[in-house]
Amino acid sequence: VVPKKTRVEVKAWNGRVSATGLMAGATLETHDGDITITQSSGAVITRAVRGSQRLVGLRGLVSADHGFGPVSLDEIDGDFLAARVHQGSVDARHIRSHAVRIMTTFGDIHFKGQLWAGGQYELRSRDGNVDARVVGSFNLDAQTRRGRIESNVATLRLAPREEGRLRGASQALDRSLAALFAADTQFDERRVATESIRISRGGDGWDAIVTALLA
Repeated sequence: VVPKKTRVEVKAWNGRVSATGLMAGATLETHDGDITITQSSGAVITRAVRGSQRLVGLRGLVSADHGFGPVSLDEIDGDFLAARVHQGSVDARHIRSHAVRIMTTFGDIHFKGQLWAGGQYELRSRDGNVDARVVGSFNLDAQTRRGRIESNVATLRLAPREEGRLRGASQALDRSLAALFAADTQFDERRVATESIRISRGGDGWDAIVTALLA
């Protein structure tokens, strides 16, 4: 049992590292092994070379650094979420962080979450697909060198089209969201419409970048 105000630091070479129910954050590191942390608050920092990472139900600053393998992020809420993966996918769902930066060198990014006023959200892959499904108003800048950009954002007002780039501004489809968030009720993505932007891989040696900046 860890005292509520105690921050946890764990380092391992081989083997799994897991934690749950922490109140003052944690730093978890392993070279070869999986990392799991759930239902915790405070700053959470994870680092691994090989294996997988699973971060669920975290509230606060979250930073995940990973070499080879998948990273799963679910129900993350706080000021900032960062994830960096060299080779592997990032699956981020039910994200409510006020700023997000997710980057992969080789691997896909799947993002689904709420965009907040004043936030900045950047999804970037060197060689992979980027799929973003969001709720909220935003200014969009999506870029690809060799791939294809698809969007179902009906309210997106486009800037002049550039090759390999999509820019524009969108207003939220569901105005009832304002009342939901003002009341600080539990956010349920199944109750609202989402808008999606997808960048599909077109070949080697390209970047996929989605940046949503909220005014």
